[in-house]
Amino acid sequence: MSFFKSLIVVLSICIITVGISWFSVFYLLGIFIDKAPYTVGNVFYLTEIVLTSLVYAFGSYLAIKYTKCHPFIAALPVGLTGLIFYYIELGGLDCVGTCGMPFWYDLTSFFKHIIASVLVSILFIAQKKLKIASAITPTYTETSNGYSKLFNIKSMIIVCFLLTVGLLITAKVFFTAIATNTKTVSIYSSILKEQRNVTVFIPSGYTSNDESYDVLYTLDGENLQHNYLAAATAKILASLGIIPEIIIVAIDGQGMRQRDFRLKGAVAVDGRKTSGEARQFQQFLENELIPKIAKEFRTGNRKLLAGHSYGALFTAYSFTAHGGSFDGYFCFSPSFQDSNTSVMSFKKGLINNSHVNKYIYLNLGLEGGAMRALFKQVETAIDTNDKETLPAKVSYYSLPHALIMVPGYFEALVEFYKKQDT
Repeated sequence: MSFFKSLIVVLSICIITVGISWFSVFYLLGIFIDKAPYTVGNVFYLTEIVLTSLVYAFGSYLAIKYTKCHPFIAALPVGLTGLIFYYIELGGLDCVGTCGMPFWYDLTSFFKHIIASVLVSILFIAQKKLKIASAITPTYTETSNGYSKLFNIKSMIIVCFLLTVGLLITAKVFFTAIATNTKTVSIYSSILKEQRNVTVFIPSGYTSNDESYDVLYTLDGENLQHNYLAAATAKILASLGIIPEIIIVAIDGQGMRQRDFRLKGAVAVDGRKTSGEARQFQQFLENELIPKIAKEFRTGNRKLLAGHSYGALFTAYSFTAHGGSFDGYFCFSPSFQDSNTSVMSFKKGLINNSHVNKYIYLNLGLEGGAMRALFKQVETAIDTNDKETLPAKVSYYSLPHALIMVPGYFEALVEFYKKQDT
């Protein structure tokens, strides 16, 4: 096998191994996370280490098996890839021993990928030298019809690699098409006393007709994974005929998320005093930004508001205190734990804003502790509310905090427009 083919195989195995490990651990955490009091313990930590080690051991085995490289040269890239991704996921070494997990778990987690690769390499070398059957090497039965070589693992790995490259190229073209239909709008806010910027994603057919479009305002517009994700999700759903084409207005937080999305005088559940100007930001939306967008673009009657984390906390606040401003409220992993009155206010909002033309969506990922406990209280309040007077949906996903909006935008938009058609 040529060096190039070996490189493709090893890189493909690295990507596949990281993906399998990542999502299997998320699923595992989803099993443990709802065990009272919404925390995970040593059983989870040990299970996660064993599961991840087995996944990387198998990935290392495949890298050695289907290349002609030295076992260490083939296997170590797999372990190193796992170490790099874990480092990125953890946010660096500063989090070791300080992010709520035991120090022994953080330390072991850093090296489990490499240890798995090294152990598999040693076993292969020992097998070759001793010329005995190794427990790590499965026995294959060759058949004479040739089908055993038709769909072998090596071919599947190369196919997966080519599919991944094709997917990346397609995504690049798709997002480039979205980027060409954007416009930056700058507005000076006399309420906030500062210049604010938003990115407007316009539907592809906007210039060729005189139709009006619903508008989705996303509060996390400074992050590409939020604004482009919202625009891409809306574009895909519209192309499938599931929802109409809509305008996306991505609001740049400009480093002011805590100020704009939290209430003044609130106290977090852990006793921390918080401060913010959520009321003023709501006024900015109602009195300045929404009229500005309506003046410059052909907007319809329906307006939607979406936010993640602190943005979701504000979205919930906007619903409870200013329920008439938007028709749909999408809250992705809301930080209810940041305010001692957030759950109480939300319950009041369910009663005060019981209108059939309003809709609220909430979801939560793998967050634990007070954040999950308070979210459960909100879910209970929604379950006891009359769904006919105020349509609502609550969903859980085995995904980390940073990825929860991926299924969130899709499900929220689908459910909102499904309610509009009924």
